Amino acid sequence: MTDLLMYRAATFDDKRKHRMRLERQWGEGHTVVFCCKNPSDADENREDPTLRRMIGFAHRWGYRRLLVVNADTFVTSDPWDCAQMVESLRRLGMATVYMEKSVEAILDAAAEADLFIAAWGHPLREQEKWYRQLHGLLADDAGIELHHLGLTKDGWPIHPLARGKHRIPDDQQPIRWTT
Repeated sequence: MTDLLMYRAATFDDKRKHRMRLERQWGEGHTVVFCCKNPSDADENREDPTLRRMIGFAHRWGYRRLLVVNADTFVTSDPWDCAQMVESLRRLGMATVYMEKSVEAILDAAAEADLFIAAWGHPLREQEKWYRQLHGLLADDAGIELHHLGLTKDGWPIHPLARGKHRIPDDQQPIRWTT
């Protein structure tokens, strides 16, 4: 897989503070979607470490297209910053609209998925309710067959860049998320 042959795209809001979707394609074939916590600095021109890891998994599994969406769309590498931004929106009465846009982007990507990987990691305590709702919305309401690459001891899908005892082996295969 050469960089020159990879199609790259990203969808942001007009101020580029919220990324709704990131796409990479390196041939004709099936699509895998990763749903993570919040976007970092990957965009239509640049891969970050998380994106490179997801491309590696997708390629090894035989997929040729990768879509990345996030439960929270605020662009930051710090989950605490993201949580503070969501809390600010909640205080302003705008959190519902924000969450609806996130869910819309996730469902749009899921409609294109041959495989959907939940990979948002352990949410901050303040966000656990939202992530439980998201899981229910995707699995129960939308009927999406969710997969993961491993679960934390508390049952949350491990993030692709998890370190230490939660580090995901390079040869990890998707696991059906049944709970």
